[in-house]
Amino acid sequence: MNTEPLEIRVGGLRRFLVLVGMLVLFFLLPQVLMGGYHRTAAEVGVAGVATLLVGALVRHLRWRRRGCLVRIGEDGITVTGARTVGWNEIREVREVRRAGWLGLVPIAGEGVELPLFDVVLFRVRPSTAAARTERRWGGPLILLPAKLDVDGSRIVGAVRRFGPGVPVLDEQRQAVVS
Repeated sequence: MNTEPLEIRVGGLRRFLVLVGMLVLFFLLPQVLMGGYHRTAAEVGVAGVATLLVGALVRHLRWRRRGCLVRIGEDGITVTGARTVGWNEIREVREVRRAGWLGLVPIAGEGVELPLFDVVLFRVRPSTAAARTERRWGGPLILLPAKLDVDGSRIVGAVRRFGPGVPVLDEQRQAVVS
């Protein structure tokens, strides 16, 4: 049995590059090829989208440089720069699906406050981000495998291996099979 903690880093570069490619093909390229009086508007649009893409890429690379962002081990779930949440503080881990995204959300026990974790490309105030993730996902500590370097089954496996008695349930409160 593997007793090494699961160290999670940012991932999802392939998904980001596909998004950039789609934006270039469907928005930027037609704008650049347009002529006539629309040319100035097209150039402004291209410059704006290019600035957003470069900013998003820089932010993504900064996340990658941080290394391990979340560690799931014997002590609990540790978010880099925040406290370790012990297994006794987590009531369950819920598998949530929103708009095609899979998220694994630790649900805190009564009176326990979990740290915020959300890999975002653009800065948002922590209080705003916490309220948004709480409303959308059900908790502030959200693990989105599509944005990380591990898949959902490895996260579920680590929770089951290290979190004795912490159930992993889907939104219908059924045990997750993966």
